[in-house]
Amino acid sequence: MLLKGCTIEAQYHPKGAMSKGAAYAVVSHELGHALEGRIENLMKAAGVDTTEKRKKRYFISGRIRDKALSNLSLQNDPAIIKGALSGYANRDSAEFFAEAVSELLTSPSPRPLAAEVGKILERILKNDFSDLNII
Repeated sequence: MLLKGCTIEAQYHPKGAMSKGAAYAVVSHELGHALEGRIENLMKAAGVDTTEKRKKRYFISGRIRDKALSNLSLQNDPAIIKGALSGYANRDSAEFFAEAVSELLTSPSPRPLAAEVGKILERILKNDFSDLNII
């Protein structure tokens, strides 16, 4: 059962999220959360000291959110994020990242903000951590 107002039409979830069904939408969102942990492991394997970074909750997703918004000249404003991604993405940077990943994997044509997160993610998964501005 969906809560009142928690619909794609109300911009609570990413555009296209249900295009492959509810289960796929949920799994793709949760994959976004798992990817954040994977990125930290990649950083450790590449010799990046993540000790200080782990003290700040959602450090990696926060940096990805900030970089994607900056690259598109968008402000970190709830109304902007709701329109460009989803209302749920405003909960925190981890949900922002997970919602972007969900849109990337479910929408036949991801919008610019999700696409920008995808470009950043591609570089990170190739051990290019420059977008995180930590090295």
